Amino acid sequence: MLSNPCFTQANLCHLSDIEHTIKYASLVCRSPEAAERFIRLCETMADDLLRPHGYVLIAVSIVLRIRRTLSGEEIDDVIATKVVGFELASEQARRRRWQHRVANAGRFKSEALQRSSMRAATNQRVNGGRP
Repeated sequence: MLSNPCFTQANLCHLSDIEHTIKYASLVCRSPEAAERFIRLCETMADDLLRPHGYVLIAVSIVLRIRRTLSGEEIDDVIATKVVGFELASEQARRRRWQHRVANAGRFKSEALQRSSMRAATNQRVNGGRP
């Protein structure tokens, strides 16, 4: 692949990312239209793969902007820290939702008991004290 004259070290520095993409796609596709469809497919697949992990990508990019360079171990640490933080926040949110449901169930139960006792009192008055 790199034996192609378009991909020599001198030319790599002068080509934009879009030109690189087109050159790589032309290696696998016969027509420009097929290359365009292939590129769109690859972009969609990359988006589908990365979107669920956007919070990690943002964290890594912020740390990279601050430090300018990161080793593989440092990147792993940033990712692990962010994933653990995300999982903790997710668990806390799940527990808050559960507590809200428990509170709603308690209110529903007390309101149901009040309605039931009111109906019983009304029935006793209507039926002359008979249940």
